[in-house]
Amino acid sequence: MTAMAHGTSARFPIGVRRFVAAGLALTGLLTAGACRRDPAVARRAYFDAATSYAAQGKYKEAIIEYRNAIKIDPTFGEARYRLGQAYMRTGDADGAYREYIRAADLMPENADAQLTAGNFLLIGGQFEDARSRAQKVLARDPRSVGAQILLGNAMAGLRDLDGAVSQIKIALELDPARVGAYTILGQMQRAQGELKAAEETFRKAVAMAPRSLNAHLALGNYLWSAGRLDEAEREFKQALALNSSDPLANHALATLYLVTDRVGEAEPYFKNMAANPANRSGRLRLADYYVAVSRPHDAMVVLEDVARDATLGGAAAVRLAAIAYAEGHHDEAHKRIDDLLKREPANPDALIVRARLLLLEDKLDDALRSARASIASDPSSAQAYFTLGTIQTRRKDFEEATRAFNEILKLRPGDTSARLQLARLALSTGAADRAARLAAEVTAKAPRDASARMVLARALMAKGDFDAAEREMRPLLAGLPKSSAVHALDGALEALRHNATAARAAFTRALQLDADNLDALGGMVALDIAAGHVNLVLNELDARLARTPDNPDLLMIAAQTYGAAQDQAKAEQALRRIIEIAPMNLTAYSMLGRLYLQQRRLDEARVEFDAITARFPQSVGAQTMAAMILEMQGRTAEAEERYTRIVAASPRAGAASNNLAWLLCEKGGNLDQALQLAQTAKAEMPDVAEVNDTLGWIYYQKGLLDPAIRALGDAVKRDPGSALYQQHLSLAQAKRAERLRSSALNHGQY
Repeated sequence: MTAMAHGTSARFPIGVRRFVAAGLALTGLLTAGACRRDPAVARRAYFDAATSYAAQGKYKEAIIEYRNAIKIDPTFGEARYRLGQAYMRTGDADGAYREYIRAADLMPENADAQLTAGNFLLIGGQFEDARSRAQKVLARDPRSVGAQILLGNAMAGLRDLDGAVSQIKIALELDPARVGAYTILGQMQRAQGELKAAEETFRKAVAMAPRSLNAHLALGNYLWSAGRLDEAEREFKQALALNSSDPLANHALATLYLVTDRVGEAEPYFKNMAANPANRSGRLRLADYYVAVSRPHDAMVVLEDVARDATLGGAAAVRLAAIAYAEGHHDEAHKRIDDLLKREPANPDALIVRARLLLLEDKLDDALRSARASIASDPSSAQAYFTLGTIQTRRKDFEEATRAFNEILKLRPGDTSARLQLARLALSTGAADRAARLAAEVTAKAPRDASARMVLARALMAKGDFDAAEREMRPLLAGLPKSSAVHALDGALEALRHNATAARAAFTRALQLDADNLDALGGMVALDIAAGHVNLVLNELDARLARTPDNPDLLMIAAQTYGAAQDQAKAEQALRRIIEIAPMNLTAYSMLGRLYLQQRRLDEARVEFDAITARFPQSVGAQTMAAMILEMQGRTAEAEERYTRIVAASPRAGAASNNLAWLLCEKGGNLDQALQLAQTAKAEMPDVAEVNDTLGWIYYQKGLLDPAIRALGDAVKRDPGSALYQQHLSLAQAKRAERLRSSALNHGQY
């Protein structure tokens, strides 16, 4: 009896084994040859092999074979659809998104492909495209519940909440047992402000499917948003009773405990997430928890283990670098990031962390390059754009910072952090109305966000709407009675309302809570100067500067105080020290330039403003000031050349446009060009008397007397003490009267 008869593996003699191997190789060559002769056979062979691998859970091998099929036939829609599924199984959402969209385009009649693509478009915020996919399916099958739900979600994304609710209700009429549709409907009703109806809908979903974990989570999230935390906690616990290892339920309860300061109670749920083998990122969440509760060494133990994971190793390395930096091990942090980037040069997370570390070290140009590299690697990364915006804010390039934060809103329309940064930028550039609108949008979505409410209060103060600012301050003072920053802001409001006693009390309280609060100190200094207590203020500042001589914010307060005390030498000394230790401080350059202007040291002033331009090429204000100084010195040709360069680079530069328009008008230049420039200045600076005078005078020179009188009248209204504006208005009115008399004579009315 042979060995095979006993059920053991057959052993071939060496020569036979060689023959068999050769036979197999020959078979492969014959198959390959057949594939080359018939592409249809080849693509089917690759497709079948890929499908077999996918059925065995070998998704990486399946991906290779599906790609081979697509190389032969790029229009093979079914292969692209299956490739998208394989990508999803390996966690490559970007690859899945790409292939699902292509598959749907190639198979317009395939409802599953259209709905899958539509749902991915929905996640990506491409609501119009998602709606189009849903409508294609409904055109062929009006009773498709999946298409009705997709259409409703897309309409919600397009802000058509009424239409969205109607679509979800249609879906529920078609399939009343569709529990997921109830949770979607409840979310839409909540967005509409129909809170009672929303709660009823969420509870109906739970009643219909008491063992639906998602239904309990949806109700819990609603109760949480309504501030009913005890009830929300019960729902999350019921969800966990159904599946104690579910990552969403564990994350929900853990997060609830974190935000309600029950930090210790959150740990078991983060550990549950880490222990779930199906939730591969759970260990990262546990490490993040340990970092949040100041247990970095526990986090490192977890992360060192994760670092050996082929998929998550990079994410672990990034976190380990951040912990090392926070612990003061800066060289180790940089080495970890550098080592990771040697292995993965385009790792977007590593590039972001490198940018942030460089930002902390004030190496702004290097940080900027790293942030841009991260965006080039992953243009859909909101974190990368946020880092870029933060760096550009520090560099005083407010225009690019604004673009970066706006990119985040394109990716995540509901992102409150980016919206709040845009509000701060608007406030810092004098756009108080825009700042107030953006901050109000944030507070509407996140009413408990104290920082957003503070930005809103500042914006309202900048607008002069002190009553509205006070309404924003009340909940801040009630909710954060021990916040030095809140009391300092309250002091600033009272100072603007000329209530010195209340302002002083608020600043005093802020300094009691935090003696180093420089906003409060600056406010108190301003009150003391106004009260004539300059010497007392100087003594206090000198004492503080002796303790912290290189604090740029304290030096700025000192420079302002020295200026108020007419001690220009000390003011200059303080400003120069700020520039030395904080070369990115644009305000210090501007103040020094203005100090020289007051002293008629015009050449030195221009040097300072040119220095700002050299450091901050995007600083339109500094460039404009330098051009204005040239104009003051009678060097009008050079001034005109500079204004022209500024306007060419920044067409909406209001002051430069106004001044160039005036020079063109005065020298008898192109009045059409001058008018266009003046109109730009008016659009940017509608309330400035000088801008209205420039516009009106150009209208006068062109013989357009009615608009001239309107603009010049506005200039006089805004600055009634200006003899020049009065003269221009009188000339325009006289010329108009003369024209009316001439017209009347020509028509025989006299």
